[in-house]
Amino acid sequence: MATTVTKMKDGSVKFKGKETATLRFALKDVWFYFLTTAPRPKKGKKFVPEFPAKDSSYSVQVLVSDEDILDEIEKSKSRDGYSKVTRAVVKAEDFKEQFKCEPPFEAKKYYFLKLTRHASFSDGATYEGSHYIPVVQLKDGKVEKHAQDVIAAKPHKDHDAKKSYDAIITTPMIGNGSKGHVILSGSWYEFEDEVNQKPIQESFVITELVPYVSSGKSAEVSEDDMAALGLEGLEVVEAEKPKTREQQIVEEIQEEDDDEPMEDPESDDEGFETE
Repeated sequence: MATTVTKMKDGSVKFKGKETATLRFALKDVWFYFLTTAPRPKKGKKFVPEFPAKDSSYSVQVLVSDEDILDEIEKSKSRDGYSKVTRAVVKAEDFKEQFKCEPPFEAKKYYFLKLTRHASFSDGATYEGSHYIPVVQLKDGKVEKHAQDVIAAKPHKDHDAKKSYDAIITTPMIGNGSKGHVILSGSWYEFEDEVNQKPIQESFVITELVPYVSSGKSAEVSEDDMAALGLEGLEVVEAEKPKTREQQIVEEIQEEDDDEPMEDPESDDEGFETE
């Protein structure tokens, strides 16, 4: 099924102290890769328990059926659109190695829209209106809302008592190749004295969920080691070790994963604020 674009009613955000109109589009029938529903540290940054969302972002690579779809949301002489649209192209022979799954359709090249959104304000504080991305799933003829949760920030002397520093997350996590729709909203930013508007993810509708599978590897006691201990031939069972959802998310964030998506060059620029 081909991806389609629908122009939606403009939004409004505060940019440089003034209410400024932003473009909104709906991309229908797309596929999601590296969709992060928990904030991930930007390049060169580390997860800090006291400020779990600071210097972090949510990101996703959105596969469209045709490159022309990306042209439809980008500004041109004949069309209003975003002045900055970050794209990625993956050759067919590289797709499986990069995403660890088969492509959803046959093509020589696959075209992606890369989206990045801040997970906190510059001081590490979070605000649900800016840093929470709603996800719903069409399931059994109903709209199922994915749950909102937090990674609770550990107390710190620099915390402002009037602010929240908890990282906002959405569960369950979403695996590569999941299909659905995404609502885009504009984010104004200034970079090297140039003002641009880029798309960021406003919300997701999942129509076909692919369960997320961690690529993290764990060490094991080998069969040879067991034999050396005179314990060969014993049945191997998994011990129950319950973890909270927060523990699972934190472990995923801290894992070193070669499959992380490339960064948006403007990802360090401040986006809109709604406070």
